[in-house]
Amino acid sequence: MECYIFCASEISDYTFLSDYDFENNFVICVDGGYRHAQKLNISVDLWLGDNDSLLSDDIKAAEIKRFNSDKDKTDTNLAIDEAIARGFTSAVIFGGTGGRIDHEFSHFCLLKYALLRGLRCKITDSKNEIMMIDDSIELVKGNKKYVSFFPFGDIVKGLTIKGLKYSLENSDLQIEDVRASSNEFLDENSAASVSIRSGFLLVILSDD
Repeated sequence: MECYIFCASEISDYTFLSDYDFENNFVICVDGGYRHAQKLNISVDLWLGDNDSLLSDDIKAAEIKRFNSDKDKTDTNLAIDEAIARGFTSAVIFGGTGGRIDHEFSHFCLLKYALLRGLRCKITDSKNEIMMIDDSIELVKGNKKYVSFFPFGDIVKGLTIKGLKYSLENSDLQIEDVRASSNEFLDENSAASVSIRSGFLLVILSDD
């Protein structure tokens, strides 16, 4: 079972969500992210937040946790804490991109926060899938054309890429060194393997 987390940023096209089984996985709505569940008629297992983006008390969820707006952690951080506490090892975040850029970047930071605590998170929208690794990952093309890689916070050592148009072998990547973006899968059925020796690597699959 996976954990699905709805955040409050706008989702203009819900078509990509048809790939996800909301009925048989655990759904958390973060404050105004509840509106997405309402539009999709999805049952909510947990709603949490401080009501700064929903501004409504008419919430239907199996469990509700309200927080004061004066707090150290963001609502999305609290949702990730809940996923970890409930034993999940995999989570997908929807509605986490396309709004305020500070919120969006904080979600990138939370990918590392979650990874350090045993939860692999993915942020996804109609054009992108964003992940973070500290070891290795296998990638399949799906409907995304491009794959980009960026070190997060510090140097990534030993980056090896196999199965993409441009390969790398045991290469180091620094934050100011943008030379691993817009790579491509070889064909429709190709898969790729990516590994690093140390550091934290953002992996972004994108489409035009």
